[in-house]
Amino acid sequence: MAVELVNASAVVVAHDVNLSIFRLPWLRDQKILSEEEVAGDVVITPPVVRIPARSFELLILPDRVQVRPSGDPGKAQSDILRVLGGIVTTLPHTPFTAIGLNFDYLMTPEEHTEFQSWNKDNFAAPFSLDLIDSAQEKARFGAYYSFDTLGMRLKADLKPTERTEQPEGGVLKSSAGPEAMLGKFNFHRDLKEHPGVGEILQVLGRWNDAASLALKMAEAACVRRGQD
Repeated sequence: MAVELVNASAVVVAHDVNLSIFRLPWLRDQKILSEEEVAGDVVITPPVVRIPARSFELLILPDRVQVRPSGDPGKAQSDILRVLGGIVTTLPHTPFTAIGLNFDYLMTPEEHTEFQSWNKDNFAAPFSLDLIDSAQEKARFGAYYSFDTLGMRLKADLKPTERTEQPEGGVLKSSAGPEAMLGKFNFHRDLKEHPGVGEILQVLGRWNDAASLALKMAEAACVRRGQD
């Protein structure tokens, strides 16, 4: 099987983020981001701030602050706590409303396994099979589930996709066939009206646990079920 991470991000949602604050000297002075880390063209405009760094990208919009790791998500927690956690700590009166930890995986079956039969065996629900002619070669299936874990609500959405339609920012590493399952694993937590900084840092500190669980679920989805 092949499991490929194509996107990951930690997001703190807020109302009326003051983008005018976010300049490189200010981020440096607050020990959030050093200018030496910057690894690309910086965009600072009234509607968006985008700062690419060596191991992540910092994106700030009027309604959110986001860190998107560019490497192994298992090594990103320290950056997320320093950058995203540092912004929250420095600007505690910003009306933060929610936190999201997101992991998107492309999943394909084992080598030489036909995607159609693997997709049907793993993701077809009985009610859908009753509605679809068993000879339909182009029928494709997906899955959704959600539950509480790690102090958040996990929402998992798995759908068939064409590999040429990879998510923005994704990087594909294998030469698998054109079809795959795209699994979006979103860990979400709504914040109370006046959340404490400690609450937000606690959730961000669960990044590694969330990353491990998302990978475990993506790998489990690839295990062949049913019969040929």
